[in-house]
Amino acid sequence: MAEEEEEGPADAAVVANPLHDGDILREILLRLPSAASLAQAALVSGRWRGIASDSKFLRRFRERHPSSPLVGLFASDDGRGCAPWPHFYPARFCKGPDRDITAVTRKGDFFLTRFDGEPSLRLRDCRNGLLLLSLEDSSLCIYDPVSKRRVGIPRRPHDGMAGRQCLADCLLDAGRGTGTSSTVRQCGPRTMPQAMESFRVVSLQQQSQEIRVLVYDSNTLEWHHHPWVSPWTDGIKRLPKWGTTAMYAAGNVFWRCAQQSLVLVLEASTMEFSLRPLPPDLSFHVPSRYAIGEIEDGKGCLVCLTGLTGEETPTLEVWVLDTNMWKLHSSLNNKSWKLDSSEKWWRLEKKIPVSRLLGESARVRQVRMVINGLALLCKDDHDPEFVVDLQSMALLAKFQFRGYPYQMSWPPAGLAATNSRSTSFLKDTNILHQFYLKGNRARAEAERRVMNRVCI
Repeated sequence: MAEEEEEGPADAAVVANPLHDGDILREILLRLPSAASLAQAALVSGRWRGIASDSKFLRRFRERHPSSPLVGLFASDDGRGCAPWPHFYPARFCKGPDRDITAVTRKGDFFLTRFDGEPSLRLRDCRNGLLLLSLEDSSLCIYDPVSKRRVGIPRRPHDGMAGRQCLADCLLDAGRGTGTSSTVRQCGPRTMPQAMESFRVVSLQQQSQEIRVLVYDSNTLEWHHHPWVSPWTDGIKRLPKWGTTAMYAAGNVFWRCAQQSLVLVLEASTMEFSLRPLPPDLSFHVPSRYAIGEIEDGKGCLVCLTGLTGEETPTLEVWVLDTNMWKLHSSLNNKSWKLDSSEKWWRLEKKIPVSRLLGESARVRQVRMVINGLALLCKDDHDPEFVVDLQSMALLAKFQFRGYPYQMSWPPAGLAATNSRSTSFLKDTNILHQFYLKGNRARAEAERRVMNRVCI
């Protein structure tokens, strides 16, 4: 009896503090509102970080939070298309400030101070927490403003030849899901995480009526040429100036065409071009009324505005890529049309009146961009941009300038996917010194804050 009485208080203490139970703690961390909150919580202790870094846990967390948190917007345009430097604007959320996102912006290099001294700096693409930047000498680089890592890319071969024009650059994701490793290797004078050392940059070139892609592979550290092709059909001879923005979704890169019913597609795995149709029920006399991207990892979608003319109700529609529908496919060899039921096609998934989404007074006529669960809407190039969460179909934020939305990388910096519940400390000392909470009192306060952030 005496032993039972002595064990009672200890057992009660364990029950009283559920954070001592690994399974309960795992479920609590799973219910944090965003990846930014998870990154902060993982720095409470090595034990917490070990749970948050587990590959199975990361997979479950991503399923529950399919979109990466919006941090802000890099304005790449001054309204005249000639901004010499991308300016960062933190997100002002409609639901109020997010202290975890604020911590990310406070500690990161979002003002690009590592590029001080560069006469000009242009933002070419932004994806999964990485910036693709063009320097004054026409070379490119990848930059992570959170970890402050920079990876240089040499100039494209034969860049600037007469009659040859580089239309667009696209940064392709290094990998998907939670399998991205954080192992570090030496590449020249730099060490960098695998997420930054394994990537491709696709550059689209145009010469007369032919196009081709140049691909930079970080594994070979070289540019690779692909053949010049002319995938056009009658009525289409080249990409218009307004159609050169690359749109990435589900393993394909898309460009808008002058012909309202078609879109130019580059399959990223084969680097082959084709012309493919837009949803059959839609007719875009103004191509800026739609954009293609991903509603979540690997799930492509087309977001469009309908009902902007006549007496119809202006509506935002989301069409998803579906493998069970027919798709019209253009053959590069004979330029003949054929139906292929194995190809991906579009299916209407959701729609909402613009007035219910943005308010009765809002006027939008363009879908500027769709990326990782977000859609950017505006009236024209000089008006504010509305950021819409495609999962909840709700207004998330509003910006005064046009540009690229910046979202946290997945997995977040410092959370490497592992196959075991490791409790080793974070080896990236920059991130460690920025976020790690020292002392029992600070750790207890951090645990309390995490519990307050849990989404049940």
